[in-house]
Amino acid sequence: AMVFALPAAAAPLDTIVRFNAAAGELAEGVAVDKTGRIYVTLAPRGELRAIEQDGSQTTIATFATGVGFGALGLAVDAPGKCSSASRPSIPQRTGSFAFSGSGAVTRLPGTQAIGIPNGLAFDKRGNLYVTDSLLGAVWRISRGGAAELWLQHPLLVGIGGPPVGLPLGANGI
Repeated sequence: AMVFALPAAAAPLDTIVRFNAAAGELAEGVAVDKTGRIYVTLAPRGELRAIEQDGSQTTIATFATGVGFGALGLAVDAPGKCSSASRPSIPQRTGSFAFSGSGAVTRLPGTQAIGIPNGLAFDKRGNLYVTDSLLGAVWRISRGGAAELWLQHPLLVGIGGPPVGLPLGANGI
């Protein structure tokens, strides 16, 4: 479910696609590329889907989630390359990943060190910033480079407790 606040004069909203929460279709990350294609991560299913303007969907990638958080944050850079964060219970699948138009999935160098990669955003130079919800940090991945700790601060660390019992901090960016 997505909540929008709109001024009274705004055009009515149309539903493009509906997700089935009972089937684990819980949208976590949302990004739109320059052509208007919508990308969505479905966290517990570990899926990255592309949604066309007519509502048709294509699963671009599926992460083996185990009992982890699955596919989380999502961002699209200016040329249209899609990147996502994943935190399954399987260490080999933790990190930030780039997706090509052909469906190839590549883990970005150094991102396996990120505790719980979550929110993602690109800057205008093509650097990717990833929030680390476990370590209270923000990592930077320069174009062609490896992840480096960019910012870590006690105010970005969570307090723990329900629903996961971990000190989940820095989330979106």
